[in-house]
Amino acid sequence: MPPPPPPSTVDALLSAALADHRAGRLADAERGYRAALAAAPGHAAPLHLLGVLLCQTHQAEAGIDLIRQAARQAPNDAAIHNNLGNALKTLGRTEESIAAFLETLRLKPDYAEGYYNLGNGLMLLERHDAAIAAFRRAVALKPSFADAQHNLAQALMQTGDWSAAQQATERAAAIKPDDRETAYQAFYLANHLCDWRERAPRVDKFSAIARQPESRLHPFTLLATSDDPTLHLAAARGYVRNVIMPRVAPLASLPQATRGNKLRIAYLSADFCDHATANLMAGLFEAHDRTGFEITAISWSPRDGSAMEARLRRAFDRFIDVHDMDDAAVAALIHEQGVDIAVDLKGYTRDARPGILAHRPAALQVAYIGYPGSMGADFIDYALVDAVVAPPEDQALYDEKLVWLPGSYQVNDRARAVAATMPSRAANGLPDNAVVFCSFNASYKLGPLMFDSWMRILGQVPGSVLWLLESHAGVADNLRREAAARGIDPARLIFAKPRPVAEHLVRMGLADLMLDNLPYNAHTTTSDALWVGLPVLTCKGRSFAARVAASLLATSGLPELIVEGFGDYEATAVRLATRPHELAALRQRLRNGRESNPLFETARFARHLEAAYREMQDIALAGQPPHAFAVSP
Repeated sequence: MPPPPPPSTVDALLSAALADHRAGRLADAERGYRAALAAAPGHAAPLHLLGVLLCQTHQAEAGIDLIRQAARQAPNDAAIHNNLGNALKTLGRTEESIAAFLETLRLKPDYAEGYYNLGNGLMLLERHDAAIAAFRRAVALKPSFADAQHNLAQALMQTGDWSAAQQATERAAAIKPDDRETAYQAFYLANHLCDWRERAPRVDKFSAIARQPESRLHPFTLLATSDDPTLHLAAARGYVRNVIMPRVAPLASLPQATRGNKLRIAYLSADFCDHATANLMAGLFEAHDRTGFEITAISWSPRDGSAMEARLRRAFDRFIDVHDMDDAAVAALIHEQGVDIAVDLKGYTRDARPGILAHRPAALQVAYIGYPGSMGADFIDYALVDAVVAPPEDQALYDEKLVWLPGSYQVNDRARAVAATMPSRAANGLPDNAVVFCSFNASYKLGPLMFDSWMRILGQVPGSVLWLLESHAGVADNLRREAAARGIDPARLIFAKPRPVAEHLVRMGLADLMLDNLPYNAHTTTSDALWVGLPVLTCKGRSFAARVAASLLATSGLPELIVEGFGDYEATAVRLATRPHELAALRQRLRNGRESNPLFETARFARHLEAAYREMQDIALAGQPPHAFAVSP
């Protein structure tokens, strides 16, 4: 047996290979590591480094095997265990990765990066409190660790501590002022907390970024900061091009339209639970004509044990839980199920998975209700809209072909429950003998221009109050500060805590007039208000998100509550508030007409939607490309 090579030979090979690795010359690095391993079989260093490289070049299983061999050769080397954890996490073997990170920290208790990696693994398992502790330990050991501050903020958001999340993000931004992702997170948090102190330059910055070809900016936030649909489309296209599609490999065989006894429709969502979307759509799923349609849920929704979840599971012909499947596997499942039309109900909203339909698992793919705007994706064939939110001249603002439904595009559940007992105004902190305006939009939709308008309205209606939803701790303090800056007593802003849907609906009836928001209207909340007989005043904008309330009001026969421009908006609000007989008449019209309001005719809406699905299928079977069309009333 020849003698082993001198250590200097192995070190020289490893040093050269490591230089190649760091310079991105991966093929050269791999040859160097293999030469070092051949020179010193079983040596921990080449096993470890070659394993890391293989993981980086999509050979993770082989790489993990080598790193495990290295760990057996050098069981006290913390770096080896740390890299093993990272490799396992990449493959989705999160529990195993956490065990490797814990071993790393046992060997090296002061290793900030080990705590950071542990926190990331815990986040994947939704063990948020433990993740917060890990990230805090990382930043305590290394105060300049910007990425740990950034991820600490994300964990804090998951536990509802948005103010602390904002502080952590600001610390990360101070350390890495040029980091775009951290700057975006700061923008996102400030919007949710109604902290508008740096809003204008941030809006300008991210609007400019969204128009750049290389933009990776998430498009959703821009809906609440801009009423420019061309900006929304540019952001969506950039996100598809630079974030979604690089992760997608098309299915081996793309589906083709076929004619069967029933049209097989799959609805994809994370909201088949106690969620606003479910509150709108549950009745639709129940109302679908089972003689002509087979309805499947593709769900990655929380298993919340709610009555709504149970109702939805009964409403579908098949309810398939895909929590533990990646996008490619879900796409393959949809393809195997022979789905004719896949309907994405999420778009780019929270917990969306647009990557599923990016694999093209169904012959026809449709966007509906979740995202108010174009998804900017060539893998979505149609968007379901109406002539108010997206008139025919707006087709150029959509990459999907538009399908115009009669009345409003938004479905509603006629069986929506309202609590039986009306609470008192006093129990909700409201004055008994004053005008109560309300706006129960989520806090991220609010902005300074709309708030200016609301404060001018309060200034012209003595004693009136504005009743708002306190989405997050910290929102009330920030908005009261903004009110005082505009010369309005902060006590005239009253905040409601979130309540179960039936209780929230009944308390909405305590208000006199709901003031809608611009540029991101109240969507489900407008329907909620109309259902309980509360008039809604909206200012119609340019984008889909800014026209939804107008669509709902027009369908409900209340065009007089749709205005354009803040001047008319304020004048109408003041007139109604100071002419209680007019406001009372509107409330009575809503209550008397609820049973006949087309907005709440769920079964009729189902027939219109089914007609749209049939027309899409007929177009495809005729060998024609998707094209826009309107569904007859």
